[in-house]
Amino acid sequence: MRLAHRVKVPLLLFYGEQDPRVPVSEAKQLAAALDREGVPHEMHILPGEGHSLGSSMSPAHRAHYVSRIEQFFGEHLSGRVRPDDSPLGNETGCQTWPRV
Repeated sequence: MRLAHRVKVPLLLFYGEQDPRVPVSEAKQLAAALDREGVPHEMHILPGEGHSLGSSMSPAHRAHYVSRIEQFFGEHLSGRVRPDDSPLGNETGCQTWPRV
């Protein structure tokens, strides 16, 4: 947290609410430090999830996780993001990169 002033790029942060290694209180401290420094960031706390984010997450949380990563990259890496036209994308509201 004391080095937040050195962060120069937007950050996307995900935390599991039940994470025994990184308590949510520390995640909130980091977000507050980034706020103070004016660093663009987006934080998501996933209810019921632990430290390992990925294949062990609930399907709904995994869809949210992947969707937000795609959206964030599209917004911050000068990419374009559009609604996904796949059946899964339509059901979950996920966004994806344009298909080539």
